Amino acid sequence: MNILILGNGFDLAHGLKTKYSDFLEYCCKQFNRFPTYKPTDRFYNNLWVRHFLSVKQGFDDTWIDLEKEIYKVIQYVSQLPIINSLNYQRALIMNYDDRSFNFYNFEKYLVGSVGSISSKNGYKRFEPYNELQLKVYFDNPRGVVNFLYDQLREFTKLFEYYLIDEVLNHIESESKYRLSLKSIGVSEGSKDVYILNFNYTDTCERFYKSKFSGYCDINIKPVYVHGKVENNNECNLVLGTQSFDKLPAHHIMLADFNIFKKHNQRHKYGTIESY
Repeated sequence: MNILILGNGFDLAHGLKTKYSDFLEYCCKQFNRFPTYKPTDRFYNNLWVRHFLSVKQGFDDTWIDLEKEIYKVIQYVSQLPIINSLNYQRALIMNYDDRSFNFYNFEKYLVGSVGSISSKNGYKRFEPYNELQLKVYFDNPRGVVNFLYDQLREFTKLFEYYLIDEVLNHIESESKYRLSLKSIGVSEGSKDVYILNFNYTDTCERFYKSKFSGYCDINIKPVYVHGKVENNNECNLVLGTQSFDKLPAHHIMLADFNIFKKHNQRHKYGTIESY
């Protein structure tokens, strides 16, 4: 059996801008493309976009660094006294033109609130008042965790849009880099050749499906360990952090953060069975 394992270096070798820094550069352009703030815009509405743009100078240039940053946010938020004592309602209120937000000053934007909300997720987001403020009400700590995760999924969907609209829709028909199965030890006529793809893109299929089929009987439907970009309303891309055994949390239990783990997301979004 031959297994061809693809990582982000494969896309980069073919000239695709799939580094997270490429995406954040795109986010920055989207975030700044209006002369005044525009709260209906999906980039303005996402707190992870704001966070990564705020702290991006503080970490390196690989996807593992972004994953580590997600974990750092989880660690930080889980230890906030105001979160761990959240046995009554709180509200997150932020002006849309505020460029100083990141999750390390999250507590600054939390204020006391009264009343109760009706939401199975423990939080409710309200339409901006006069299009000036982002306002989210929390009933309990789990509501904070759910809100952070839902925001991360929205960030992931923005990344999927980017890969489709800005990367794959502009992909060149040819590339300076050419993968040769023979050069990596695959014998001509081999029947057991499989592709294990850690990327979200179908670059290999686009460039090599016809070329490979003339060389060997390759299984050109790769296993997408982290999901595959699709042009629909669903998003099965896995974007999270590494597994962790424990967090120094108190009232917010470790299990509440499990969905941030990539392994758990693979189960949730159906990418692990074929893998």
